[in-house]
Parts: sequence; C-alpha cells; structure tokens
Amino acid sequence: ASAGNGSGGGTGGGGQAAGACPANAAFCDDFEDNNLDGWKKKEAGGTLKVDTQQATSGTHALSIDIPAGKQGGFLELSGAPLFPLPNKLIWGRAMVYFDTAPDGHTDIFRGAAANGEIPWYNVGEQHGEILLNYYNGNAEDCWARPKPGKVVPLKTWMCWEFSFDGNADEIQFFIDGELSRKVTKTGDGCGQGTPTWVAPTFASLQVGEYIAQVSDTSSKMLIDDVAVGTTSRLGCPAKPLN
Repeated sequence: ASAGNGSGGGTGGGGQAAGACPANAAFCDDFEDNNLDGWKKKEAGGTLKVDTQQATSGTHALSIDIPAGKQGGFLELSGAPLFPLPNKLIWGRAMVYFDTAPDGHTDIFRGAAANGEIPWYNVGEQHGEILLNYYNGNAEDCWARPKPGKVVPLKTWMCWEFSFDGNADEIQFFIDGELSRKVTKTGDGCGQGTPTWVAPTFASLQVGEYIAQVSDTSSKMLIDDVAVGTTSRLGCPAKPLN
C-alpha cells in the first residue's frame, strides 16, 4: 500500500501507468508488497489474502474466497490518511474480477459511519446484475439499478469507480470509465416508503465481497489497484488482456 503517488507497471490511457497511484489519491494499494498494511481485515467466513493467481498490474492482487453458506468479508480503511473527510466526499476505484457472482445481494464497496455502523452506502450486485444499496435498517433497505440492467461479466477485469457524497446524499458508480448509475437522494425503491438516502458521517470505507443473502455455492473474486481520494475522480488504470 502507499499513500500519495505510488508505483505500477505498464502504461495506461491518458499516460497513467497501470496500477499507478493517482496524484489526487489519499491511499492506494496494488498489493505488490504482499501484505495488507493499512487495512483492517474483517472476515465473515471468507478468506481475504494477497495471492499471485492473476493481477492487473504486477503479479499480486487481493483474492476473496467464500465457501457456501458464508458471507465473505471486507478490508476496512478508517482514520488517517483518509478520515476525517475534509469535504464529506469519497472517490474510489478498483479493478475487480468475478470468477463467480453470488446470486444474493452482494456488496463490494461500502461507505459507513464510525466502526462500520449504519447507515451504509453500498455498491455491488444481486442476481448477477449491478445493484446500488442504501441500508439504514430493514425499513430503509433501498436499492437502485442501472437502466437497462447491467449484467456483471464473469472472468474479466473491470474498472469500478464510485463517489459517495455526504453533501448531496449521492452515489455515482462508473464501469470502465462510463457512468452506470447515479442516485441523488432517492433510488428505485425501499423496504418501506421512499426515504432519502441520508449519508452517514463517513468514517469507514470497506472493500471486499460481503454476501447479505448467502449462497449454497462457493464464490471467488479478485480486487487490484485500489485508489481512494477525497477531492476528485481518480480515473482507471490500464485494463489488462483477459
């Protein structure tokens, strides 16, 4: 992991090196140092580790293996250098690769209050399609999907970017540089009514794979080239040949 400008291999679009840490990032991790320094590991039946199965830059990436009936887990950032946020705004990006996609509601990025408490802003998938989620208890369990729906491709690297904006109560989500869905205040539906997606005072960012509705089959995914900032969009590294 590295704070500020890091290193990576290869050359991507716009002159940015694949895996490089953007200049406007507060935290980056390309996992090439083979450790998870700076992160708090929060496993919930899954195994999160750095391995060399494949990567988008260099030779290392985060591997997440989830047995049947388990929820998985996250890596969490809290405290410096990311929090407290100067402007209630988080920008993030990561390269993600789904070997399999669990059928149930699954979160990949989560912005949360202190200690990971609700309310949550989540980006992930359900039934193999992109899903944004706001969770503040069962009544305020809200969702939004791209229109038309966006199927999550398997066995291919994608660049996922997001912004969690506590000023506008807004989520933006991009895939491979293109806006997939934006939610401002309200999404498509909720457990009850249509409450506003009131953002928490963000103090936790979690990256991984957490299955809210567990599956009867195992699943696996990879994450690489994570970058997080507090000022502006970070952009994508080069996409590798799959």
